[in-house]
Amino acid sequence: MDPYDPDMIPPPPPTSPAQVAAASQPKRVSYRLHMLDRKNREIFSAPFQSPDMAIRHAEQNPEVRMKHTVGSVLWKGALAQNIVAWRTAVIVQVDQDTGEESEYHRLQQR
Repeated sequence: MDPYDPDMIPPPPPTSPAQVAAASQPKRVSYRLHMLDRKNREIFSAPFQSPDMAIRHAEQNPEVRMKHTVGSVLWKGALAQNIVAWRTAVIVQVDQDTGEESEYHRLQQR
């Protein structure tokens, strides 16, 4: 008996033209960088076209200049007046069609 019998393999499930079109289109995504202070509060957030650009921005900017008053900045643990070092940078991937966000990468700074 031959182990391969083409009649035993079921045919693929039928697909509609809309399913084929949706599967062939690339997923439209963008990226957002969130920089957090030592107490995990957001001190900076910006959109980026690629995760590499977001990582490069975080690495080139270890501190963020804040536009808050001196009292609120000192409360956040500023190094000098209006300058706060980020502790964690989170890059999230944003689906442009649904708006759904998922964590893409996380950076830690000492």
